[in-house]
Amino acid sequence: MRAAKSAFLGILAAMIWPLYLVLAAFVFRSGPWPRSCGALGSAVCWVLAIALFASETIRLVTRPSGLLVSQFDLPLRVARQFGRAGRFLVAAAALFVAPVYLIDHGLLAPEERAVSAPTFGRMLILTYELLVWCACVRLLRPNSALIEWLSSTAAAPGVERNSTLARGLAWLGRKRRLVASVVLVGIAFVAVLEIRGYSFTARRLAIGGFQTTAVLALAVGLHHALKRTIDEHAWRWTSPSRSWAKALTTAVAFGGATRTRGAWSSQEVLVTPTDSSTEEDDALDDLALGLHRLAAGVTGVFALLAVAWVWDLNAALARFLLDQPLWWIDEQTPVTLGNVCHAVIVLLLGATAWRYMNTFFSVTLFRRMPDDPGVRFAIVTLCRYLAIGLALIIALGAIHLDMAKIGVVLAALGVGLGFGLQEVVSNFVCGIILLLERPIRIGDVVTVGGTSGKVDRINIRATTIINADNQCMIVPNREFITGNLVNWTHKDKIVRVLLKVGVAYGNDPDRIVELLLEIAQADVDVLSNPAPGAHLDEFGDFALVFSLSVYVAEPGLSSKTKHRLYKAVQDRFSREEIVLPYPTHELHVSRVPQDLTQALTTPSRQTQAQRVDPPANQPPGPHVLIATTTHLGSIERPGGN
Repeated sequence: MRAAKSAFLGILAAMIWPLYLVLAAFVFRSGPWPRSCGALGSAVCWVLAIALFASETIRLVTRPSGLLVSQFDLPLRVARQFGRAGRFLVAAAALFVAPVYLIDHGLLAPEERAVSAPTFGRMLILTYELLVWCACVRLLRPNSALIEWLSSTAAAPGVERNSTLARGLAWLGRKRRLVASVVLVGIAFVAVLEIRGYSFTARRLAIGGFQTTAVLALAVGLHHALKRTIDEHAWRWTSPSRSWAKALTTAVAFGGATRTRGAWSSQEVLVTPTDSSTEEDDALDDLALGLHRLAAGVTGVFALLAVAWVWDLNAALARFLLDQPLWWIDEQTPVTLGNVCHAVIVLLLGATAWRYMNTFFSVTLFRRMPDDPGVRFAIVTLCRYLAIGLALIIALGAIHLDMAKIGVVLAALGVGLGFGLQEVVSNFVCGIILLLERPIRIGDVVTVGGTSGKVDRINIRATTIINADNQCMIVPNREFITGNLVNWTHKDKIVRVLLKVGVAYGNDPDRIVELLLEIAQADVDVLSNPAPGAHLDEFGDFALVFSLSVYVAEPGLSSKTKHRLYKAVQDRFSREEIVLPYPTHELHVSRVPQDLTQALTTPSRQTQAQRVDPPANQPPGPHVLIATTTHLGSIERPGGN
């Protein structure tokens, strides 16, 4: 906005002296002198006013604080080179082109007789074309500031590849010799045509080339201005609930956001969500990138239309080509090239709507809605399906496939899909139900079919879930509708954290409950509403088991909160001399049988097996006995025996 105001004030300043010349032109037109003199004086004043305004505008644009240096980041040497070349060509046009204009329009008419000098006019135009060629040679010579800057831009490793202007400059830097040769050869070709007597063709090419260059320059300037405007104001459409200070901070640090995944707890189905500022930066990046691409596409389309208007493309020829039939639906219904082009344009518009639907709604609708990613995703997805469906119907109608024929095709296609792709169709319908009914939303923590994770995206066939190992689990949409689904954050993000604490028998249960509640209330992440609770849960095998239940604001805080609470319990119980017992088991042996005692106390180290029957070729029968003994030690009998 500041740059636009500065440019507007600069243009007003450049118009001061030209306005005096315009006033003088009106005075010449209405003065008491002869009409021919008044017309000539008025035309000269107009020419001088235009030349002075153009020269002053070029000076303001190319000065150190001008638009080329401050807004387009053009080096000062290059801007000054452009300024010198531009003012030189403006002065040359006032000296050589303006007299030709006066002669061709009969403004040089002494005694009411217009002067006709076509040869003199051709010489002036040829001189100006040669001056233009010389100025371009000076601009495009190998050691000029412009060529050196383009070569350094092409070789720079930090070129912003997402910028259309940067990519264009890098391409010009790589092809600088070819582009310079084409420009110089084109100007020389126009001069040769002028010398050979093809004045009309030469002037048409010269004027068309100048207008095309001006249109492209305006398109580049408009795209760059839109890009800077988007970078400065895109944060207004990302999150309407942010404060001005936070929004300004995000806008300043706008380019460095990096998407991160949540860190999961290995014990429970809980996720640490991405930081809100990082998510807002990601949304800002996505919105700005979409707006940049959309601005580049719109600017390019308008530039192409302007170039077509400059060169007066023959509409009759275009209509003739578009009316040519390509095939016939029946004997009286041809499908022409224009019908196919119509269908292609509609499909391209549908694809554009599909791609930039989120960007469009972010600018128009989402800024007036609550900041709910699930609602936004559902709206965008349904509108995308609607847009692509309408585009397909209109495109089929453009090639003369009416609704009856389309219905027959869809019916046949539906039968085929019902038999061959029933699972795909089922998942697609279930995806629509998920978007409309919304049992799950983007960012919910769910458990379905033994898979737990955070919902990252709901696609046309399946839903992407990020599990505890930061892996993308692709779950078919049908599982969410027909299977058992647990949504941990459907109502809200508040979850309960349960801790089990065992203390030795003999401690006062009321004192233990009081200590547990004090520890829970002192933690920074434990909510006071719902309030934490503690109670004696059971008489364990070796300890009194107490349960401590607390609530945290979001699932991602559960693991850290549980760790802090367990550590605080250990420290507090240690200070209070409350024992946390270890698991113990006691074995009581009251009596050992006599035969078992003798077997265990009799020493025997013979472990080799003895054969009972003589060796034979057949495998030994069941009567073979292998005697093995193992020294098991001794057990002291009760009573000392």
